[in-house]
Amino acid sequence: MAPGNLLHRRLLLVCTVASCPALAPGFVSGWAPSVPRGRFARQRSLVAGGSQFTGGVEHRQDGGGFVHSANDTTLRVPWLPRPSQFSNPDEVMAQAKHSLVMMRHGESAFNKHHVFTGWCDVPLTAVGRQEAREAGEILGARGLEFDVVFCSVLQRSTVTCSLALEACGQTWVDVRPRWQLNERHYGALQGLSKARIEEEYGSDLVSGWRQGYHVRPPPMGHDHPHWALMAQDRRYRDLVDTDTIPVTESLADTAVRVMELWHGEIAPLIAEGKRVLVIAHRNSLRALIRNLEGLSDEQVAQMTIPTGAPFVYPLEEHLRPVGVPLSCENGNNDDPEKSAGCGFQGIFLSDDQCEKSYRRTIAQCLSDWDEDPAHPPEACLNLTPDECVLDF
Repeated sequence: MAPGNLLHRRLLLVCTVASCPALAPGFVSGWAPSVPRGRFARQRSLVAGGSQFTGGVEHRQDGGGFVHSANDTTLRVPWLPRPSQFSNPDEVMAQAKHSLVMMRHGESAFNKHHVFTGWCDVPLTAVGRQEAREAGEILGARGLEFDVVFCSVLQRSTVTCSLALEACGQTWVDVRPRWQLNERHYGALQGLSKARIEEEYGSDLVSGWRQGYHVRPPPMGHDHPHWALMAQDRRYRDLVDTDTIPVTESLADTAVRVMELWHGEIAPLIAEGKRVLVIAHRNSLRALIRNLEGLSDEQVAQMTIPTGAPFVYPLEEHLRPVGVPLSCENGNNDDPEKSAGCGFQGIFLSDDQCEKSYRRTIAQCLSDWDEDPAHPPEACLNLTPDECVLDF
């Protein structure tokens, strides 16, 4: 299928406010962040032990009480001039020399109950595990093969990675877990019901914490029920030993570590011609997309990345995104997909017909092989229909 025909499968960049249930049994209760009414007290340093996180991002406090991080322009790749939304898709896509596939992990237990998750290592739900398997089928149905897969060190990412690779027959691929791809650290909000926090502190304040690119939530203290989960976790031993384990992060803070990983490991591999898949989290992906594409703070605030839905970024030779961006201004409020965009240049990979054909072929392969193990069936030799294979 030609890339131009996929352009309507865009990541839905819609700003939503979900109605959240009360905190589910078994989650943190009886504890709340210490947030002074009106304006915040002066924010503590970002890292435990009083050390200040630098990473190229400074922070300031505005008159409304929010703690902000300064502009992170040094992290960004040089942006290409954006093609018009009326450009010929095939001409634009002809610039693509590389590609990067990304996806958010499957639904987690805290996603299900609308709880601030952050660095809490919660498992996937049954729905989330199924989303991961279906994502792998999407990758297989598109004939996508990978050399290296990056994921976070949180199990909702690593398990999604394992299930997706199993579903597309690539369990042997080089998988590299990196803490830099962890979800944004939500500080004192971690483990708390989003609805309950909004009711207590107001929607404007909570919206700023969640959507503001340069705004940090209140920091996690050593008395927080989740503190020991991270401080005593051997995954973060080096961060603890160097007093650089975060206690809260803005999205800009998250971008510092994500983009350092991009420039240090991911981008060089892509430039070498390696085929890379990144399985991460809502905010680590938003940070990466924002800094690859040059989205404004307002655009990234509207971005919603669904769980378990892989998408591909066509990249030109200098690893800058190419594609026809969709415009927020010219959208249709009655059709979220037509009103989505805000400059996003990624392409959703899902195609029902390709996935159904892929599942049928795998089922036929396994059935035939079970009957005659000595002779691999013809169906096993070409699982992906030619018309479903991406050609960029």
